[in-house]
Amino acid sequence: MRALALVLISILSAAAPAIAQQGTAEIRGKVADAQGGIVPGVAIVVRNQNTGMFRETISNADGSYYVGGVTPGMYEITAELQGFRKYARRDIRLEVGRTTTVDVVLEVGSLEQEVTVTAETPLVDVTSKEVGGNITSRELTELPSPTRNFISFIGLLPGVTANVDPTTFGGDNVNVNGQDSRNNNYSLDGGNNNDDFVGQRGGMQARPPLETIQEFQVLTSQFDAEFGRTSGAVINAVTKAGTNEFRGSGFTFLEDSKLTSKDFFAKQNHLDKPKTKEQQFGGTFGGPIVKDKLHFFGSVERVLIDNAININIPARPEFNRVSIVKDRVWNTMIRADHQLSAGETWAVRWLRDSSPQLNKSSVNNTYADQEDDVDQTVVGTLSSVLGNTRLNTVRLTYTRENVKFGTGACAIGRITPCGTRRMSTVRATAFE
Repeated sequence: MRALALVLISILSAAAPAIAQQGTAEIRGKVADAQGGIVPGVAIVVRNQNTGMFRETISNADGSYYVGGVTPGMYEITAELQGFRKYARRDIRLEVGRTTTVDVVLEVGSLEQEVTVTAETPLVDVTSKEVGGNITSRELTELPSPTRNFISFIGLLPGVTANVDPTTFGGDNVNVNGQDSRNNNYSLDGGNNNDDFVGQRGGMQARPPLETIQEFQVLTSQFDAEFGRTSGAVINAVTKAGTNEFRGSGFTFLEDSKLTSKDFFAKQNHLDKPKTKEQQFGGTFGGPIVKDKLHFFGSVERVLIDNAININIPARPEFNRVSIVKDRVWNTMIRADHQLSAGETWAVRWLRDSSPQLNKSSVNNTYADQEDDVDQTVVGTLSSVLGNTRLNTVRLTYTRENVKFGTGACAIGRITPCGTRRMSTVRATAFE
């Protein structure tokens, strides 16, 4: 434990300062009076309308203000200064990885009087040169997905080609601007989520369920150095958090062999119709532990797939058969967010994705094997406000993969070689 503590301290002390928006959003602007004169010293509060969690700041000598490192969502901004009416504006949408500019105009009057402004959230991030786009949870839950992997939705953006892999559940990846899929960088809640086992060709390390994704950002070029690692795309996703109301959702999708037909080779070889099925069900639930301060969110997903593969060997037709590949997926996520004080918040998220595949056919159809894959990631974040323009964020990311490959004989305990791989990584970053 002492050695681990020294390693973590060394990593944190070596982390370079940067302006980071991995898994967060920010808002900035200027405060002026009705005649356009700058107004310093204005008390500004940015509050999440769903959770009640807030951040405070004061406009600088040039009238500017800045609030960074906030959880994406719908916000309300208020501004107060003696001699002016209280300013309030609601329904400001802060998106992951983007800076929203909202200028405040104060009118002369008493604080008891309030001016409520209604306006659309600015659509363009005027502070960044990055090229890309954002996709919200509405697209994720209302559009179909064959593998329940949000990576396939990235193909909705220009310059992106999605590669859906039906042979490995959740192993989707993308090609961006013609580059190899290994050149992408996957971030979840600001932490590393890259599958390094096959050189990132497998996409994400652990697959978050669609219902847990609040939104994600895809940067295809000209992104800042804070992301680093790659020359391809940056996929910057954030999971949902609990709110001040208890809310839940559920879903189910059922399909069996009664809804399918026998394919060409099964008919040609006079094989029985395979008993296939696909069952997807699960749900989410979240809410307050302490209203406006401490919230939780959780998700459970179960997927059962029996997929038929016709083994057709023209030279030895007596070996023709139908093989059933079985996917048995459990996916679990838990997240907690807590505001300790006006200037300090922490959050932690644990994700576990178990996706074994049984009775997989080999490339030459000479044997069947299986894959047992369990991926886990944990991200912990502590954000501390150090001043009107300074925010320090310490983030720890833990990633672990247990994967085994072997034949059916290995699965039942016989003396047969099996491929086994275990990988654990710990990453620590500090941003200011």
